[in-house]
Amino acid sequence: MRKSILFSLLCLVSVLAVACGGGNNATGGGNGAGNGAAACGGGCAGGETTDAWATYRKDGRSWTHEMTGGMKMTTTIKNVTDNGCDMVTQMYGADGKEMGAANTTPMKFETAAATDTKVETPKSTEKEVECKAGKFESISYDDGKTWMMKKYPGIIVKSETMELVEFKE
Repeated sequence: MRKSILFSLLCLVSVLAVACGGGNNATGGGNGAGNGAAACGGGCAGGETTDAWATYRKDGRSWTHEMTGGMKMTTTIKNVTDNGCDMVTQMYGADGKEMGAANTTPMKFETAAATDTKVETPKSTEKEVECKAGKFESISYDDGKTWMMKKYPGIIVKSETMELVEFKE
C-alpha cells in the first residue's frame, strides 16, 4: 500500500518535471529575470506565458484524484503568501478512510537560475479532456497517456492510473 502511495506521488513529481521541459528553467529558456512567469514549454502560440506557480497561489484551492484501486488523494493549498504556500496532501483508502496524517509540504515560489544548457521541449498535444470532475482544456507531453490541466500546470486531469474527481477553484 505504501509503495503505491509513493509511486503515485512520484508520478505527480515526474509529470511536473516533464511539464517544465525536463530541466528547462521556469522562464522557458529566457534570461531567468522576471516575475515568475513561465513560457508554455515552447508550445504556446504567439509566445504567451503563464505563471508557473498559478496552481498554488490561491488559498483553499483543492483537487482530488482517484487512483486505480479506489484510493484517493486530496491536495489543498493553504497559507499562501507572495513568496510561497503550504501544500497539504491527504490520502484515503478505497474504504474512504484517511490513511494516516496529512502531509504538509512548504513550497517557495522561486524559479531556477538560467543556464546555457538548452533542453528540447517535448512535443505536446492539446485537447479538452473530460473526467469525473468536469471538462478541462488539457495538455499532454507523453502522447496522451497523461493529460494535465492547461490553466493550472501540474494538476493531472486524467492518466492511465488516475483521474481528477473533484476540483475546487
